[in-house]
Amino acid sequence: MNDTTLPAFEVLVVCEHDARARALGDLLRASPPGDLHVQTAAPGDLEGVRTLECTPEVLVFGSPRVAAHPRVRKLRQQESGLHSVVITPDDRPGTDADNDVRGNRTHDRGNGTGAGPRDDLVRDDASLPEVLPRAARALAARHRLEQHARSRNIDYQELVEHAALGIYRSTPEGRLLYANAAMARMLGFTVPELLEIDITRDLYLDPEDRSRTLEEIEGSRWWDGVEVRIRRKDGSVMHAMVAARAVRGLDGKVLYYEGIIEDLTVRRHLEQQLARLRRLEAVERLAGGMAHELNNLFTVMLVNLEMAIDNLPDDDGEVRGELSDVRDALSHAVDLIRKVRRFGAREPLRAKIVDLAALTREVVPHLVPPEAPVAVNLDLPDEPCTVQADRNDMVEILQNLVANAIEAMPEGGALTARVRVARDSEEVRSAPHRPQVLLQIRDTGAGMDPATRDRVFEPFFSTREERFRTGGTGLGMALVHGAVRQHGGTVSIDSTPGEGTTVSVCLPYVDADPEE
Repeated sequence: MNDTTLPAFEVLVVCEHDARARALGDLLRASPPGDLHVQTAAPGDLEGVRTLECTPEVLVFGSPRVAAHPRVRKLRQQESGLHSVVITPDDRPGTDADNDVRGNRTHDRGNGTGAGPRDDLVRDDASLPEVLPRAARALAARHRLEQHARSRNIDYQELVEHAALGIYRSTPEGRLLYANAAMARMLGFTVPELLEIDITRDLYLDPEDRSRTLEEIEGSRWWDGVEVRIRRKDGSVMHAMVAARAVRGLDGKVLYYEGIIEDLTVRRHLEQQLARLRRLEAVERLAGGMAHELNNLFTVMLVNLEMAIDNLPDDDGEVRGELSDVRDALSHAVDLIRKVRRFGAREPLRAKIVDLAALTREVVPHLVPPEAPVAVNLDLPDEPCTVQADRNDMVEILQNLVANAIEAMPEGGALTARVRVARDSEEVRSAPHRPQVLLQIRDTGAGMDPATRDRVFEPFFSTREERFRTGGTGLGMALVHGAVRQHGGTVSIDSTPGEGTTVSVCLPYVDADPEE
């Protein structure tokens, strides 16, 4: 590096006499690298770098006595990174004038120079310019290292702050020393709020989980992690995977813990949904197979019973009546089997293009008994909402959904039927890349808790025991689920206790004219 390319820097000249300080300042300004900003001061004026007009990077002391001045020593202790040059006459004992002229650094080993390990020593004022280029090169190298360190630190800091997983550091007493933005976001806090909370009391749903967690962490170099339940700010429960390690001091005591936290709530919810779906599919296959066999048996029985009734003498009315009751019971059983077969997706579809909005407008008002204290609201578009479906299945879906909504409002309420073509992926998560016809039936009844909602589609499950005593089968929502799935759609339920229930059915939209 040439002297002419050396960077500019600030120099503070400290002398006991102002005239000498100004002379040294003029000498430095006229010397290479030339682009210097020079300030002068007396030792007694030094209270700290921040009180000066400049921020010096090189200190020039006019004599060892100046370098040893208490305020100068205090300044150098506070600003240990400053580069210093001490002018030391060659007649001082214990110094090497030739080495001093060349600017070789020496330690103050009792020679009275007041110099330290970062200082350059020169024997007179005229030799001062000779050491400045080297000081400038040393400063430039230090600046590059500092910039590199700052850059690496920023990179690591950005990596941690922008990580998708929560990253934290906590004390053994249960306080967070650091938490990144992802951890604050998944828990619903701000970062400052997180740093104020008590981990055991405010985050762990079961305080014993943290005790067991710390035992595992302290017993291994790096703990692979365990699933725990964490309480969010809003009170909801988050399933989290926590992996951490203990950082110890020289005495072996734990200074702090640092680790990562991953939100498993959505994954666990999806796993539960998948398990329920698989269980329901198994029941559907079993029900469909049994219904097929039972249908064959009951059909034979029904045909033979009809023949027996037809062959009875006209005057045998008592036997005819009894056999007619058996025939009616068998007919009801065959109808029930038909429903079970539909639940098991064993009934073939007679699909055609159906306008679901028009069908809802036609059917729903007639499904509510006049004596029922229920107000019916229809939110239906004028344009067709067409699907390829079995019209009878669509009617049965509406019948079951409306019947359930009415039963949920024994004291009265409002029933809303809404149909529209949905193209927003937030509305139609099952098939976000294609439009769907969305049918929603909402009631203002008592609603359901999560445990009940999770079992709604199970066959023969009912929220009302008296339904079975009044002719209900408990197959209504199971049939809805089976029919919708057979049509390539999805059905979901949104319900909150005390706020009512909304059942949403999504079916693939077909851009075609309805068939008669």
